Amino acid sequence: ERKQAQTQLARHRDTLEQEVQARTQQLQEDIRARKQAEEALRRSESALRRLHEITTSADLDFQGKLRELLNMGCEHFELTTGLFSRIHEKSYEIVEVVSPDARFVKGGLMSIKDTFCQVVLASRGTVAIKDIGQSAYRDLPVVQHMGLETDFGSAVQVAGDIHGTLFFFSTSRRETPFSSVDKDILQLVAQWIGEEIERRNTQD
Repeated sequence: ERKQAQTQLARHRDTLEQEVQARTQQLQEDIRARKQAEEALRRSESALRRLHEITTSADLDFQGKLRELLNMGCEHFELTTGLFSRIHEKSYEIVEVVSPDARFVKGGLMSIKDTFCQVVLASRGTVAIKDIGQSAYRDLPVVQHMGLETDFGSAVQVAGDIHGTLFFFSTSRRETPFSSVDKDILQLVAQWIGEEIERRNTQD
């Protein structure tokens, strides 16, 4: 009976240790997830605060605000290039760009065909791809030519019609998916640009 009791006690001790280890691991994961959520919230609040500061600044004209919004987006989304373009029939004109890549220049014209601009126009919404190489768009000429790995873009509408596109992208793959808050921030920037262009058109 003593041996049986000792065996049961040893078995219970082993089971208890496993339960403690599993619970400890779960708690660590919960703490890590909470810290990540708090960091994401802090970054989102910072981006929204910056968005408000830029759009209400009396020291910046429209072009200056546009450039600062692209800078803010690149920083928040952790992507290297921000670009706002005006759509023409079969091409788009780069209105403003922030990029280390000299191939993207303000005033430059590029073909819409076989680009992510065409994808956004077709969907009239948001395109969010964190790993282009594993997506259905990996064979697009723009991907092959520029080596793009991450793309995040939205249509910009003026008076209900698509006026242009707002894109942030990078040649490096993003580790985490774009969150719903990221998409909200992107859409807020695109919405402000569209409304500001409409206001300026009405004023003119």
